[in-house]
Amino acid sequence: MDEREIRRHGSATRLAVLRILDAGGPADEAGILEGWLRTRPELSARHIQELPRMIHGLVWKLEILEWVRCVDGIYELTSLGNRVLDLAKMARAS
Repeated sequence: MDEREIRRHGSATRLAVLRILDAGGPADEAGILEGWLRTRPELSARHIQELPRMIHGLVWKLEILEWVRCVDGIYELTSLGNRVLDLAKMARAS
């Protein structure tokens, strides 16, 4: 996957999950949910109610993109996922 493809697929929500896994290490969906709530304490009750469904869809897409891998329900960054984060950091710095 080249940089253009990464930018095309690098939505804010996908990057948020990658950052949660980068900061906290491998996690299951509940752990990703906890990380999400820690980084966004201002969420509405309705948003919080929908988070488990949203996270389930996000990790599935991240796995298809090969940015994360899932082993026994635990998600971790792949080398490509780390590259995506590095590119996002460079884009924010410029």
